[in-house]
Amino acid sequence: MNAFVACALVCLTLPITLAVSGCSHKPNQFDMVCDSFTKLSKLNNLEKTNSAERYEWLMNNILKSMDQQSDAVIAWQSKVNATPDVRYEEFQTAAQSQGLIGWQCDSMQRLAYRVGI
Repeated sequence: MNAFVACALVCLTLPITLAVSGCSHKPNQFDMVCDSFTKLSKLNNLEKTNSAERYEWLMNNILKSMDQQSDAVIAWQSKVNATPDVRYEEFQTAAQSQGLIGWQCDSMQRLAYRVGI
């Protein structure tokens, strides 16, 4: 195989490989916790529940898809005991310490202070 053919194959297959691998993106643990907050925010009876009930629902939802020993679960469980108004910022800092610079979650930012033990 000459160099031109080899180059052509690489030039044609590389974009396809990158596109396919991009489609199989697995969300990180912190995004999975965020997804649970988004689901919580959509509950019809959210306003009728107290902070401990929201925490229990959230943890049950998180643990359906995540290991209890994952970094994000441990981070949330440790932050839920923090002062309500700093829970989100502390969890965001934990995400950033895992290399997720600029990580944010709108639903968590809106609800973290209302979810606790």
